[in-house]
Amino acid sequence: LEKGKQRISMGSHLRDLNVRLDLRLDHANLFGLDLVTYSVIRLSPIGLSEKRFQGKFKGDFETQYFILQYLPFDDFHGHFEAGPGGIKDISAFWGEVFRLQGDLSFHKSVPRGKLTLFADGFDLRKVKEFAARPLQKDLGGLLEGKLCFEGDLRKPEISGNFSVSDGWVGKLKYDRGFLRCRGFPPYVPLLDSKILKGRMTLYLNGALNFSSADLSKMFKSVDLQTADKIVIWRGWELNTSEAEGSLELNQKFLKFPTVAVKTGVGTGEASPGENPSYQDEKYVAVGPKLKF
Repeated sequence: LEKGKQRISMGSHLRDLNVRLDLRLDHANLFGLDLVTYSVIRLSPIGLSEKRFQGKFKGDFETQYFILQYLPFDDFHGHFEAGPGGIKDISAFWGEVFRLQGDLSFHKSVPRGKLTLFADGFDLRKVKEFAARPLQKDLGGLLEGKLCFEGDLRKPEISGNFSVSDGWVGKLKYDRGFLRCRGFPPYVPLLDSKILKGRMTLYLNGALNFSSADLSKMFKSVDLQTADKIVIWRGWELNTSEAEGSLELNQKFLKFPTVAVKTGVGTGEASPGENPSYQDEKYVAVGPKLKF
């Protein structure tokens, strides 16, 4: 089958009631995502019915290659159970760190279901390209967590809960990052997301932008804020000053000096007329950083 740039070819092998399908897809549309794959699917009956198309099958699959939205997934394989109502007990794996579980239903030709993707210690340094476009910033750290798709799969609700340890984005290095989100694409709001560096806590606010396949644009609606809701990053380049334990912000286009941001806790004796409780309050210091 051919339509535009899409190519679909399928071969079937029958023996008794066992079925083997060889499926090749080139630029097929899967819920709005570009899919290129060569897969082998095997089906064996586990329940027969006198009614037509009411039998159930257990199945397994493996792929020689699987490229979703131009991003390759190595060693993608798994198993499932198929019946007249849909596909359930899906359990799929690729690589050594990703796992997919869930169920799909196709009642009234509307694809619905719940799929959860788990990540266990994925090295973000392996993400060099997304959607065939190079990343604008170096990315690193160990990713753990899960991403859930639920409801109408043409526009599902997305909820995610991830953590990154010993991470960095460009020149910004941090000890721990927490990313939580929930909503309907293309804009999925962030919930209680933050990054930690030493005693410094910075909060991520806004929404993830899935309107573009370009990963670099995913965070264009996200602000980095202090605990006092002071926005210190929106399109700025962030560096870390290891010697002083602070963050440095550089603007690429305007000729402003580097701005240093540092948090701390008040110490020392109170000044005349000052509330003594201020001595232990957290503070944020922002100012130009000049080098001679």
